[in-house]
Amino acid sequence: MVSRLITARNQRHREDIPAGWRPIYDRLVERLASLDPEPEVRQAKEKFASLSVYLEPWIPAAAPLIEEAKREAESACQVCGAPAKMYNIDHVVSRFCPIHVGPRR
Repeated sequence: MVSRLITARNQRHREDIPAGWRPIYDRLVERLASLDPEPEVRQAKEKFASLSVYLEPWIPAAAPLIEEAKREAESACQVCGAPAKMYNIDHVVSRFCPIHVGPRR
Protein backbone atom coordinates (compact mmCIF):
# COMPACT_ATOMS: atom_id res chain seq x y z
CA MET A 1 0.00 0.00 0.00
CA VAL A 2 2.80 2.46 0.87
CA SER A 3 4.49 1.74 -2.48
CA ARG A 4 1.30 2.66 -4.37
CA LEU A 5 1.09 5.93 -2.45
CA ILE A 6 4.68 6.86 -3.27
CA THR A 7 4.21 5.89 -6.92
CA ALA A 8 1.09 8.08 -7.08
CA ARG A 9 2.99 10.97 -5.44
CA ASN A 10 5.84 10.51 -7.92
CA GLN A 11 3.36 11.06 -10.74
CA ARG A 12 2.51 14.56 -9.47
CA HIS A 13 5.67 15.85 -11.18
CA ARG A 14 4.56 14.50 -14.55
CA GLU A 15 3.07 17.83 -15.62
CA ASP A 16 6.43 19.56 -15.01
CA ILE A 17 8.00 17.52 -17.81
CA PRO A 18 7.62 18.20 -21.54
CA ALA A 19 4.79 16.13 -23.06
CA GLY A 20 7.12 14.18 -25.34
CA TRP A 21 9.16 12.99 -22.36
CA ARG A 22 6.25 11.93 -20.14
CA PRO A 23 6.27 8.28 -21.30
CA ILE A 24 9.98 8.14 -20.40
CA TYR A 25 9.20 9.58 -16.96
CA ASP A 26 6.33 7.11 -16.49
CA ARG A 27 8.66 4.19 -17.17
CA LEU A 28 11.20 5.63 -14.73
CA VAL A 29 8.55 5.93 -11.99
CA GLU A 30 7.52 2.30 -12.56
CA ARG A 31 11.15 1.18 -12.28
CA LEU A 32 11.73 3.26 -9.14
CA ALA A 33 8.74 1.50 -7.56
CA SER A 34 10.71 -1.76 -7.66
CA LEU A 35 13.47 -0.38 -5.42
CA ASP A 36 13.50 -0.97 -1.68
CA PRO A 37 12.89 1.44 -0.11
CA GLU A 38 11.07 3.20 -2.92
CA PRO A 39 12.42 6.73 -3.30
CA GLU A 40 10.12 9.71 -3.64
CA VAL A 41 10.64 12.13 -6.50
CA ARG A 42 11.13 15.59 -5.00
CA GLN A 43 11.54 17.35 -8.32
CA ALA A 44 11.42 16.42 -12.00
CA LYS A 45 11.89 18.89 -14.84
CA GLU A 46 13.53 19.77 -18.11
CA LYS A 47 16.81 21.56 -17.51
CA PHE A 48 19.11 22.58 -20.37
CA ALA A 49 17.35 20.17 -22.76
CA SER A 50 17.83 17.26 -20.37
CA LEU A 51 15.57 15.38 -17.98
CA SER A 52 16.45 16.10 -14.35
CA VAL A 53 15.03 13.98 -11.53
CA TYR A 54 15.82 14.49 -7.84
CA LEU A 55 14.95 11.85 -5.23
CA GLU A 56 14.55 11.58 -1.49
CA PRO A 57 15.97 9.50 -0.03
CA TRP A 58 18.79 9.13 -2.51
CA ILE A 59 19.28 5.45 -3.29
CA PRO A 60 22.43 4.54 -5.26
CA ALA A 61 20.48 1.85 -7.16
CA ALA A 62 18.33 4.63 -8.65
CA ALA A 63 21.28 6.33 -10.36
CA PRO A 64 21.46 4.00 -13.40
CA LEU A 65 17.67 4.17 -13.81
CA ILE A 66 17.73 7.96 -13.85
CA GLU A 67 20.73 8.04 -16.20
CA GLU A 68 18.98 5.71 -18.62
CA ALA A 69 15.85 7.91 -18.62
CA LYS A 70 18.02 11.01 -19.09
CA ARG A 71 19.82 9.47 -22.09
CA GLU A 72 16.51 8.41 -23.61
CA ALA A 73 15.07 11.93 -23.21
CA GLU A 74 18.20 13.43 -24.77
CA SER A 75 17.28 11.77 -28.07
CA ALA A 76 13.53 12.48 -27.94
CA CYS A 77 11.47 15.47 -29.06
CA GLN A 78 10.12 17.42 -26.11
CA VAL A 79 6.78 17.84 -27.92
CA CYS A 80 6.04 14.39 -29.35
CA GLY A 81 8.79 11.98 -28.25
CA ALA A 82 10.03 11.28 -31.82
CA PRO A 83 13.78 11.11 -32.53
CA ALA A 84 15.22 14.58 -32.03
CA LYS A 85 18.27 16.77 -32.11
CA MET A 86 19.31 19.57 -29.78
CA TYR A 87 18.70 23.13 -30.96
CA ASN A 88 19.53 26.55 -29.58
CA ILE A 89 16.53 28.71 -30.47
CA ASP A 90 16.41 32.26 -29.15
CA HIS A 91 19.10 31.35 -26.59
CA VAL A 92 17.02 28.44 -25.26
CA VAL A 93 18.41 24.93 -25.64
CA SER A 94 15.73 22.39 -26.53
CA ARG A 95 15.28 19.02 -28.26
CA PHE A 96 12.93 18.82 -31.21
CA CYS A 97 12.15 16.55 -34.12
CA PRO A 98 12.14 18.07 -37.62
CA ILE A 99 8.38 18.66 -37.40
CA HIS A 100 8.50 20.65 -34.14
CA VAL A 101 11.74 22.60 -34.54
CA GLY A 102 11.26 26.34 -34.85
CA PRO A 103 10.79 29.43 -32.72
CA ARG A 104 8.69 28.65 -29.64
CA ARG A 105 6.76 31.80 -28.92
